[in-house]
Amino acid sequence: MRVPRTCFVSALLALCAIQPARAQGVAAPCVVRNVRLAEAADAPRKTLVLRHGRIEAILDEGAELPKGARIVDANGALAVPAFIDAYSFAGCVTPSPLAQRDVPLKPGADVLVDMRDANRKGIAPEFAAAEAFKTEGETDKRFRSSGFGAWLAAPHGEFLSGTSALVVSRDGAPRDRVRQAAVFQHAGFEATGGGYPGTLMGAIAQLRQFFLDARWVAELARRQAEGKPGRRPPYDAALSAVGDVLAKKKRVVCEAESANDIERWIALADEFGFELAIAGGREAWRRTDVLKARGIPVFLTLQWGEEVEDPAAKDKAKEKEKEKEKQGQEQKPGEAPKAAASEAAPPVPPGQEPKPADPAKPAAETPARDAQKAWTYEEPLRARTEKRRLWEEQRDCALRLHEAGVTFAFGSGKDAPKDLLERVRTLVEKGLPAEAAQRALTSTPAELCGVGRALGAVEPGRDATFALWSKAPLASKDAKLVWLFVDGFAHEFELESNELKGKPDEGVDGTGNWTLVFDSPDVKPASAELVMSRDGVLRGTLRFKSPFDDSDLEGACEGQVAGKKFKLAGRVKVANFEAEVAIEGEIEKNTWRGSATWKWSGGENTSAFKGERTPKAEPRTGDEDGRSGHGHDDDGPHGGGR
Repeated sequence: MRVPRTCFVSALLALCAIQPARAQGVAAPCVVRNVRLAEAADAPRKTLVLRHGRIEAILDEGAELPKGARIVDANGALAVPAFIDAYSFAGCVTPSPLAQRDVPLKPGADVLVDMRDANRKGIAPEFAAAEAFKTEGETDKRFRSSGFGAWLAAPHGEFLSGTSALVVSRDGAPRDRVRQAAVFQHAGFEATGGGYPGTLMGAIAQLRQFFLDARWVAELARRQAEGKPGRRPPYDAALSAVGDVLAKKKRVVCEAESANDIERWIALADEFGFELAIAGGREAWRRTDVLKARGIPVFLTLQWGEEVEDPAAKDKAKEKEKEKEKQGQEQKPGEAPKAAASEAAPPVPPGQEPKPADPAKPAAETPARDAQKAWTYEEPLRARTEKRRLWEEQRDCALRLHEAGVTFAFGSGKDAPKDLLERVRTLVEKGLPAEAAQRALTSTPAELCGVGRALGAVEPGRDATFALWSKAPLASKDAKLVWLFVDGFAHEFELESNELKGKPDEGVDGTGNWTLVFDSPDVKPASAELVMSRDGVLRGTLRFKSPFDDSDLEGACEGQVAGKKFKLAGRVKVANFEAEVAIEGEIEKNTWRGSATWKWSGGENTSAFKGERTPKAEPRTGDEDGRSGHGHDDDGPHGGGR
């Protein structure tokens, strides 16, 4: 049958049309220009040439660019190696091992002869995360949105859980995402299932017996290979899987939070001759000498728990108040004395005269508050001080490891990558050098995972796996992720700003006492005492009822009004933890409408609300001296807020 020429041409055009769709899964050549490789704002701009998933070259500004490549303008963003989560449970569901793997016992048999050889509770070193790796799209997005280009998918929860795999965070089939298979063997002192062993002593005995069996089977295999007499070795995938461990070809990552568990793992490693690393490591700072001397790295998960209240916080606050008072007394000649922050009058709704505060008069106590204080138990100061000290020691573990020269990397464990990034930033605030923190998220995990020549740096020949940030991501909490490249695949992020820009509309004033009623019946009404300056800055106090005992809670807040929109942010102390509160919405005369979000270490909750100003007052449109504006002037008696 002869095909008409027109049909042939149509078919050819159709084939050409579908070719680009087939090529979408391949990282095309790309040029990323106007990039900073140093933190300085005036650092020279560079151009990165990406091809076949790698950084082909780094060119100076103005150099000739390859033809036909996609061009991305970084607009002066800072290029940082994509972060690597060195110890994560994401994408790896660890199965429970089959404990009994022998022929069942015969009731009438001699137990000394027919005792089982293999009780394998908690023993599954043959499990491979690379073979079982699977994630949902949201998991990958969470890693990418925090600047992570890869993570170590680690099996966990058993005495020997199996081998981990280093996977990249881009979209794709598992076979395209596994960057390094069989990286570490993973171990712990806990296991799923009932029966023996169920104690720490039993866990150690189980591990010792298994390693002794693995040694014996390896010896039987060696004797058989040399033609020597003896029984043949059994086929046992679990025993064979630890051959590389006993030959020091594969490191064992051991879960250990306490200093004693670290010593127990070191003793096991000495007995059976394997290389180890520590995961978790909350008390690793107590064993810096042995960790440094033996070159044992630590994968810190930074799970230091809820922050313990500092008993000296009030004294520190008083010192700050005194410092403010001293600064207030240092006025220029001819100026009126500046009021101290502790003497500032409470905010007053528009149209009402401010009442001068009497600093000598204590705040009035209600009978309910007096009764509550009488029945509230408070731990002794020494106990509270000791709890705070122990919590700070765990939080600052990375600082002590850095000072001692111990190799460490950061991992999220069971938590989200965003939480890990925020905790690393906290450590930088507390004194960990930003350079050391960045190494623990980039080059150090890359070296430990065996991909040090491919990941962990922005250099020619490396994988095109890096991030573009508006600022240094660990030194600046307001740094924004602009682009993330993983294996050359680009992911662009919107630069969302939490700041409102512009001034309030005419007649819009946030100053006053506000009552907030929430849509959710579980959230109790709250109040806000606020003062708005001429440029729309809001400052004041948020007051809530405790969800536990109806006690009064309060916290300072500040925010901005632009047009009719407003945003407020503050922190409120609840029991032994702090909650971040973010409120946003619109102001319409004496009414607020919006939503409030509470965030704490255990999660977050959002509820819509409606707010009313009490008493109602019409916002002023001008001051006594004829100046028009919104709210109060910064130099007025309420300009500084509470």
